[in-house]
Amino acid sequence: RPGFDLSTTHLLVPYDGQASFTVTPDTVPTADTTLTLASTQPAKAAPVQTTVVFPAGTRETQTIDVKSWCSVSPGNCARAGAAVITLASSSVGGNYDGVDNTAVVTADVLPPRLALSTTSLLVQASAGAASFSVTPAVPPNQETNVRVESLDLAVASVSASVLLPAGDVGAAAVSVSWGGVGVTQLRVTVPDDGSGIGQSNFVGIDPAFVTVRSMAGFTLSAASVDLQPGIPFPLTVSPSLEISAEVSVSIALDPPGIASVTPSALTFTPPRRLLGRDADVSVGLRVVLAEGSQRFPRVGPGTVTALLSDNLDEVSVAWDSLPGLPDEAMPVGLGGVFSLALAEDISLTVSLLQLGPSGTASLSLSSHSADENYNGARHDGAVAVTAQPRLVAVPDSLVVQYLGSASVSLSPAENPSMDLPLDVSPLDVVVTDERGSSSSVPILEVLPASISLRKADGTLDANTRNVTVRCLRAG
Repeated sequence: RPGFDLSTTHLLVPYDGQASFTVTPDTVPTADTTLTLASTQPAKAAPVQTTVVFPAGTRETQTIDVKSWCSVSPGNCARAGAAVITLASSSVGGNYDGVDNTAVVTADVLPPRLALSTTSLLVQASAGAASFSVTPAVPPNQETNVRVESLDLAVASVSASVLLPAGDVGAAAVSVSWGGVGVTQLRVTVPDDGSGIGQSNFVGIDPAFVTVRSMAGFTLSAASVDLQPGIPFPLTVSPSLEISAEVSVSIALDPPGIASVTPSALTFTPPRRLLGRDADVSVGLRVVLAEGSQRFPRVGPGTVTALLSDNLDEVSVAWDSLPGLPDEAMPVGLGGVFSLALAEDISLTVSLLQLGPSGTASLSLSSHSADENYNGARHDGAVAVTAQPRLVAVPDSLVVQYLGSASVSLSPAENPSMDLPLDVSPLDVVVTDERGSSSSVPILEVLPASISLRKADGTLDANTRNVTVRCLRAG
């Protein structure tokens, strides 16, 4: 008997959408033929066209659209699943009369989907956390618990599950906490509570994954800095974790006009004095893994405890981070491999200098590197910088004759926010006598020894104060 050619017998239908297939008679109809289509599970999916007509004398192709029930009635959705689309034809006096179910189409309604704002997340050590969002592609039919699990809690953790309100397609935030340097994944699922019927329409969705890289950070010599006019402040910066490649760091102040940072870019280089090539081998040396031999997790510095060959090309190392474990044999020229470098301090120093008026700023660092632990690492707000108000002295240098005196005017670069008493005193000179004894000797006297700046004075000129400098001895 004649039948029908189908473009597919297996259709994937989006949870809240539709998909299509085509039907073509495999034999020319001898009379007009009506094809009736039906679904075995209309609460899951059903054909939009319940009948189509094939004219006599031609093998015309018809397109059949199959919609999920959720696209038709979002408030009354059934679960995802399969429906079978059946075909039956009738044709008065024609060759297709009574042709039933010669072919069927299985329509699989896909589960609903959770959209993630990102599938790759960096968690900065300094910030301690980062976040992404989960958004249901269709409204949940009831309050839905989304489980977010870290596959390695030593790298990152998620504090709580996420609840999606019924009927809402708003985004829900997920907070991810830094646990330690490394890479892991977060698995996003909707768990089955075992009750069977009456569960969320999202139960059974395929897991979604977010790759999380918890970044390494930086160690700074100060978390806050008070800048005094004209006095540079040295700030030491170092990677908090051994580096396997050069790390380039940019340093910036926000806002930028408070102070200068010199230099504003640093390049940290791994220790490169290779043991056995650039440095002689001996017991007791402090060493680290060379940049080409670094592994993860980092083991940090260690001490050479023994020479394992007469050629001095293999040594035993006790790693500081692995107390109680056996020492590790390491090649230092064996087979042409130099796996150790002399440990060294790779910290670098920048200088902060006040530029103008008083104020506050925040110093931040950002880096890029072939070392993935530092490629994209940031430390926002690493240092709180405060620039103190300046006093302007006129003149700012003096030559005073012995027992003579001179006048100096002092005025604030900006009016104080409150009445402010100031002590004015010279710095004593340290002298050493013929016996090698040192003592502090005053060479100047300043009168008055204290002045007061007034908040009430409306202009800077009104806050100008004069002092007399008298020379007591040469110096």
